Amino acid sequence: MFENIENYMKKSFNQRQLHLKLKNPCIEIGGLNSTYYTGLLAYYLKTTIPTRIHNICLCHACGNRFCSNPEHLYWGTFSENIEDEKRHGTFKTGRQKIIEKYGIEKANEIHRRISSEGGKKGGGSNKLSKSEIQERLQKISDIDTNSYGCIKKISIRLNISHTQARRFIEKYKK
Repeated sequence: MFENIENYMKKSFNQRQLHLKLKNPCIEIGGLNSTYYTGLLAYYLKTTIPTRIHNICLCHACGNRFCSNPEHLYWGTFSENIEDEKRHGTFKTGRQKIIEKYGIEKANEIHRRISSEGGKKGGGSNKLSKSEIQERLQKISDIDTNSYGCIKKISIRLNISHTQARRFIEKYKK
């Protein structure tokens, strides 16, 4: 009876929007949270309700985040939701959201505190120990750092980003 949300999301973007009828008016019930909208849309589309792990979000094709009309709602990815927000002019950066919530002075204070923590936020020291450096150098000793594609090979082998690989080579591989 109900389609699994994973199978539903395998459909194309256009197929997932076939039920939309944007000519119908928005319905703003008010005071309801997204859990209500999620259950409503799941029932309307006869799908299961996505959980946090699925990385699926409730998107408002009408651009009104308070709308609860199931003919205006669809399941989408986070990037599709952001594209919708940009198309409707409702997109806000993280900084803009913090400024709206706390004001410019408090937002600046929050950003100063966060940036001063740097890479230490997760408890790390943001530096490699000598043994970690030697271990990494040993893992990439057979890769010619002057050859084409070496950054990609190193990033894969060390399981780090391309930027980290390039910086590591510049700093330690001479």
